Parts: sequence; C-alpha cells; structure tokens
Amino acid sequence: VLGGYSQGATVAGFSVADKIDVPAQYQRYQDQVPPPLSPAISDKVAAIVLFAPPSANWLASAGAPSMVIGKAYRAKTIRYCIAGDTVCNGAPAQSPNGLHVLYSVNGDTLNAAGKVARRVGLVVGRRLGRGCLLLGKRLRIGRLLRRRCLGVGLRLAIDEPLLARLL
Repeated sequence: VLGGYSQGATVAGFSVADKIDVPAQYQRYQDQVPPPLSPAISDKVAAIVLFAPPSANWLASAGAPSMVIGKAYRAKTIRYCIAGDTVCNGAPAQSPNGLHVLYSVNGDTLNAAGKVARRVGLVVGRRLGRGCLLLGKRLRIGRLLRRRCLGVGLRLAIDEPLLARLL
C-alpha cells in the first residue's frame, strides 16, 4: 500500500506514474529524477491512497511536473480532496487554507483505512487462499490469529495452518 498527504501524495503519485515529464526549465535535473515503479510489480500494490494531492493546475503554476497515475495503478488509486481545499481543488499554487489539514478529523482517514483493508483483503485472499483482512468483523476459519492494527479497530484474520505453511 502506498500513500501520502499533500506533497507526500505527489511523491506517491510520481512513484506510480508511467513517466515523469520534467518541465523544460528543470531539464538539467532530469537525471536526478528517480524512475517510477515498474508496471510489472503492480500486482504487488493493493492500493494507493492520496490525501489532498496537489491538482494539475496547482502543480503547473508551481512549475512542477504533472502527476499522472500510471495505467497499471489507476484502478487501485483512491483520492481524497475536501471541497474547497485550495491545494487539490484546482486552484493555482498558493498557501493552503484551513481545510487542507482536516483529513484526519473529517472521517477521510477512517474511510481510507476501510477501503484499503478491503483491497488488502482481496489481495491477501487471492494470494493466501483463505487468509484475509477484514474491517470490524470476526472471521472464523480454523484457528484465527487476530490482532488490532492501525489504531482504528482493524482485525487481521489469518488461517494459522496456512500461515505456518507460508512461514
């Protein structure tokens, strides 16, 4: 799972781009731009969560490369932008307004945790057979290993005999 908030969302977005087009005025730095992740490993990425990713207009007006999520990762990407957040709502580059810091209190982080849990569960379920990650539910598959994680009440349920075979 990849994710980021604001500038970190941009870094996460660049990491899964098909390519990064460095603006002409910064071409001398092109060789210092790390390559994005290969589409060949996209099956190992369950989700990409971007909180308040700077909009294309914001990035362009700041002279930054555009952030275009690569084709192999688009369906796995979840974006959150609070209406009126001037970093991600399409406004030109400027200082963030007060809405830009509300993602942890408006429910978006919990919503994202639930979506990621379901996506990770699908990936784990596909790779481990009966193992899975569920949000707020108990799953009974043989003997279960349950553990609290992420501080939001997620329950990890893994079929212990299967886990033993994997380890």
